[in-house]
Amino acid sequence: MNYRFIRNWIGFFILGTINNLSYVIVNSSALVLAASFGKSNLVAVIPWANVAFNLFIKGINTFLLVNVSFHLRFTVNGLLMILGLLGISFAPNFYLVIASILIIGLSSGFGESIALEYLQKFESRLVNAWASGTGFAGVLGASLYILFTCVVYEATLNDISIDTTQRQKHMNQIAFWSSTPLPIVYIIAYFLIIKRDSNPEPESQPILSGSSSGQSLSENDSIVRLYDADVRESNIQQEHLLVKKT
Repeated sequence: MNYRFIRNWIGFFILGTINNLSYVIVNSSALVLAASFGKSNLVAVIPWANVAFNLFIKGINTFLLVNVSFHLRFTVNGLLMILGLLGISFAPNFYLVIASILIIGLSSGFGESIALEYLQKFESRLVNAWASGTGFAGVLGASLYILFTCVVYEATLNDISIDTTQRQKHMNQIAFWSSTPLPIVYIIAYFLIIKRDSNPEPESQPILSGSSSGQSLSENDSIVRLYDADVRESNIQQEHLLVKKT
């Protein structure tokens, strides 16, 4: 395990964590988000919006964006995260919240698709870093939302001029607005932490490929023929000895 591998492992872990973090925060805040706009009966729309475009954007990336540079795709994905987070933070109504969540869900699916495609250029062990990051996002996202909302709740608890709906809106605004620097870290991780080998080792050739395989087979055949000849000669000598004894 060398320095480059450790560095890339950390980079892909960060990518996986931040890629799924806003997705997790949205799901964690679904009930409070809907209630803060008086739409508690539409709470199920929030997790739906979070996954609605996933299949669509993954198909777009797979079939239409294969020739677009990873630099551009990772940068655009980071900007989509920021746009979605800011949209939820300052949305004046529930419908703009849903539109922003659609962007966040799209960003999560897009980020997963391009990261897994990018991982093909590295050794397979680094898939573990991405998977670990996405798993950690579940714990970190829920924990951050609890932390932010608890801080806001305690800070406004004794303020009688703030009703429950306003307090809920403040909690959501702080939670999502405070998460907006994380996509910048996401972009930094891609550009500055993850490093591809400038002189990658050539892939190992199959044993039975090309002229080398033919040469190996010829050498093996020669060894087998020599062994068979030695065995036959040894058997003949043993038969002669038996004939002389009799």
